[in-house]
Amino acid sequence: MTQPYSNTEERTFTHLTEMERGQIAAYLDEGVSLREIGRRMGRDASTISREKNRGSVQQIDTNCKTYTTYYPDAGVRVYEENRENCCGHSTMAAARDFIEFAEEKILGDEWSPDVIVGYANRQKQFDYVPSTKTLYNWIDEGKLSVINMDLELKLRRSTKKTKPRKNKKLLGTSIEERPESIDNREEFTHHPTTNYRFDNLGKMENFDKFKTFVIDLHKDILHHDFVSWDIAVGIDGQPIFIEANFAGATCLYQLAAQRPLFGDLTEEIIQYVANEIKKNEYRDVHSKYAQIKDKNKLLRERNKRLIRNNKNLKAKNTELEANLTNQKK
Repeated sequence: MTQPYSNTEERTFTHLTEMERGQIAAYLDEGVSLREIGRRMGRDASTISREKNRGSVQQIDTNCKTYTTYYPDAGVRVYEENRENCCGHSTMAAARDFIEFAEEKILGDEWSPDVIVGYANRQKQFDYVPSTKTLYNWIDEGKLSVINMDLELKLRRSTKKTKPRKNKKLLGTSIEERPESIDNREEFTHHPTTNYRFDNLGKMENFDKFKTFVIDLHKDILHHDFVSWDIAVGIDGQPIFIEANFAGATCLYQLAAQRPLFGDLTEEIIQYVANEIKKNEYRDVHSKYAQIKDKNKLLRERNKRLIRNNKNLKAKNTELEANLTNQKK
């Protein structure tokens, strides 16, 4: 819905007129229900009900018994009384003496409105003293003979409001400003996705130095569900860890070279890899992964053959059932 083509219906309410009040009185005399009166007049039933309550008057019949009836004149009288009390009334009439005093002091003695209000409150010589803000509002609205030009300081004060600037969040050194040596990925943590748990281990340059850390935190790592390791060749030619990701409850170690095997890992393989890395037998783990990969490949091919055989058996069974059906006919 756009602004020029709005289909929102605006609420247009109007007050009851004297003619409508007369219609309500006539319908009530005929015994018509409030809902039916509202339908005939195009008004809500609650509007008719409230008008009936406003104009209801107790009367006494010839048998000295009281009864309640609706009179439009009574409804109009209550309506006008409510209208007079529905909004605030200006206090200028009550502050007439004070206004004359304020105009005299501003024009003659060059007093400020704040000084005038404070003096009047202290002397208590007026029945009603408005607040300083109210006095300024009256001057701005032109209700006094005083204008803003007659005030000494108002036109000289700046009306601009200053907003406090939010603290700038320091995000540290940008990745674009990193040293060129980091692009070689030769040292631990020289990788954009290095886990923050290992940022303090930047001086661990190779796998052997990292072994002690892995063993010490092995119990802590077992509380997590997934651990992935990204490796690269260090300065001395040995594999080093440059990334570690954690989440969850059981332990899973995966080397970057075997990342495609992630979907084939089972709980048994997970435990085996965890134990092998804890012993720092990286080459054995590498060969075991190669064996597991070949074994899983053979299992997948075997499953495919079984699926094809099942499809062929189903097709033959369908053909046999069709032949039996034809023979019975």
